[in-house]
Formats: sequence, C-alpha cells, structure tokens
Amino acid sequence: MAASLIARIANGLPGVAIALLAILDALPVAHAQTPPQYQSHQIPFDPSKCPNDPHGMVYFAVGRYVLRQPKENLIYITGGDPAFMASLPKPPKPDEPEGCPGHPIQGAAFDLRRISAMPGEPTNPASALADQLRLILNNGTVPIDMSYTFHGLCDNFRLRDNGIPGLLACGAPFQCSADVAYMTKDYTAPIGGKIAFLCRVGVGCAPKPVFCDGGYRLREHFVINFHFLTKRIPVKDFIAADREIRRRIKEAEVPQFPWRNESSKKTGESQ
Repeated sequence: MAASLIARIANGLPGVAIALLAILDALPVAHAQTPPQYQSHQIPFDPSKCPNDPHGMVYFAVGRYVLRQPKENLIYITGGDPAFMASLPKPPKPDEPEGCPGHPIQGAAFDLRRISAMPGEPTNPASALADQLRLILNNGTVPIDMSYTFHGLCDNFRLRDNGIPGLLACGAPFQCSADVAYMTKDYTAPIGGKIAFLCRVGVGCAPKPVFCDGGYRLREHFVINFHFLTKRIPVKDFIAADREIRRRIKEAEVPQFPWRNESSKKTGESQ
C-alpha cells in the first residue's frame, strides 16, 4: 500500500512549480504501473482507526526520520519505484493503518502547506513567519541549491545589495528583470554550508521579486526545499523563519523511532 500512496492537489501548485519539478526530476523513475492519485483530503488516513490515539496527527517518514503533523498540513506525497520503496525501513506495526504511530506513511518527498508547532508550545516572534514558509521534505541528497545561480549573477554583473543584515544579494540590472539571488553570510545549513535562494518576479514586469525558492540538506538524506512569497515573508526575515522551521521539525520528530530493521545506505540511516 505504501508504494502506491501518492497524494496530489487537484488544483495544482502554482507557487512551487519550479521546486516541485526539480525534486521530481531527481527522484527515481517508476517502472511499474502508475499508482492511484489522491487529493490531499483523500489521503487514506483516519486517526480514529489507530489502536493508539495519535491526537489528530498523521505520522510520516522521511527515510528513517519520523515526523507527526496535523493531516491538513500534508498536501502532496511523492512515492518511489518498487526498488526504492523496498529499500526503506520496515514499520514496527505494519498491520496498523498507514499514518498511525506504528505505521508511518513512507515516500520519497512530502509537500507541506506548513509545519505546525506542537500543541501547547508558546508562540514566539518568528511563529507567524514560519507559518508562511512552504516546505518539501525530500528523502534524498539533492536540495534545490541556488548557489550556482548566486555566484553566476555575482560574477557576470555586480553586488546589488549588501544592506540586508545577514544576506548578500546579486542580480541582473536589466529593466523588467528584477530577479535576485541571495546567500547567507554567517547562517549555515547543518550540512553543506551557506544557504542560497532565488527570488523572482514571476510573469510580467514586476518592480521587485514576488516569490523565492531554495533548499539545503538538514541531515544526511533529509533535504528541505522551501518556497515563500515576499509579501508574507520579507527577504530580511528569511533567516528568522528558517530558524523557527528547524525548531519545529525537531519538535515534530519522533525520537528513536523503533524501525523493524536497518534500512539500506540509500535512505540515510546516519543521524
């Protein structure tokens, strides 16, 4: 059942098309029959059917990292081919419905509308920002790395803006081409160094970028790809939003989840 679990949004993902296509290109190509497709609300998970109360949460696994979130946050699941799915660790209670605490949903990538703080956690100044940062958690090794774009713009044109605290910015100084690539100065990814992202004007001749995309490796075989609108998260607030996202992911993880076996090196056992 896990190999056939692919959830899709019926009305598309206009804001994350670039990020999603890049991830899909990097995922294994399925050679078996195309599995069924589900809208987000059709993911076959009913918390009332779990033997142990999940408190409204759906459990899902990025490799061997198990997270829990409200079901409405999980809007798109990309499965892998049979060989990929077979390489994943085995849930301790496969007889439970998928999404229950003993049988997390497994896949290659998970698109989240947001990642919520755990119930009862107090809000902090970055909470509202984090709610606007859309994520794709990828069970792989290749994030949407915009560092080459950043360095290319810097090499070919000029440093556009050194005035945003914690960020450097480079862009092409052309009329109707206000795309800008940013890179963090001191703030780094846990694996892979500084974080770069590209902010684009989209269609038309907008006076400034309207959305941004980027990604980095959180851990071995655990990739975060992100998308945000600049009207909701100003570029200057990206670092604060990302810090809060990392904290929420840590809180959402199920520590030392008891997998039935050790998975292959492909899926990232190192923690």
